[in-house]
Amino acid sequence: MSRLKSCGHFLVAASVCMLSILFATESQALPIYNAQPCSGSYPPCTIVPTYRNPTVDQFAGLTQQAFSDYFSQYAGGQTGIYSFSAFDSSPNYVIGQVFGPNSIVAQFIYHDGQIICCGTDIPFVIFQINNNDLLIGYNIYGNGPFLAEAGPNVDAPLPYPIVHGVQIGFDWTFSELDEENNILAIDPYGNRYELRVADEPGSLSLLVVWLNDLHRSASCQTPFGADHCQELGFADRVRASNGENLTFEPGSNRGERQFSQLVGCEFSWYR
Repeated sequence: MSRLKSCGHFLVAASVCMLSILFATESQALPIYNAQPCSGSYPPCTIVPTYRNPTVDQFAGLTQQAFSDYFSQYAGGQTGIYSFSAFDSSPNYVIGQVFGPNSIVAQFIYHDGQIICCGTDIPFVIFQINNNDLLIGYNIYGNGPFLAEAGPNVDAPLPYPIVHGVQIGFDWTFSELDEENNILAIDPYGNRYELRVADEPGSLSLLVVWLNDLHRSASCQTPFGADHCQELGFADRVRASNGENLTFEPGSNRGERQFSQLVGCEFSWYR
């Protein structure tokens, strides 16, 4: 169920990959965050999560048939009753937990008359959704804590959001999410951090372009200036720099992996 696409060393395949990169960048843009410690001697945490009960109309669509339509593919041919509880919603989605045949114990996402996720059993968990349709949760089968747009593949391994000031890892937890998309995060030692959305434009825009058949470059535009592109480890050799715009050739495996994480596409740089 991975979102990553594998691209070969042929020009045609790489062209397809480039289109995939552009699409992923457009549709999967998530906020960039600045981390602020808020435990111990630091000012207390102030992120306040909100939970929304599903509307009557949303509950009306959560039927045995809806659950059977989706989860029967995981029931191993068994039939029976699905029991569920909804614990949060946005105007567009309902999230909750379901128990069903073949020992199904899973989270679900309901949208527009049908269940669209999730085929991964607990301990894959969704904690919360806000009114912007962003989810936080924990995927023990993936990278641990995640932030994602609500959709059918949130139980796939997902890259971490970009966070300045701390290094998010598998043992972290995203415990609360507010309506401004700020996150309360907890590190493996119990220290708490507010991940505050960075100032506008607050997102990283990446565009892949061809230099020629053997080389590619990427243009990186961030609200943090050209230095941020180098901080991400994209390049050893800077080709040109102009204010907040930086054009470069990938110069290290680390840069290639980081770029891969951000745009959701694996590929090999031509040399």
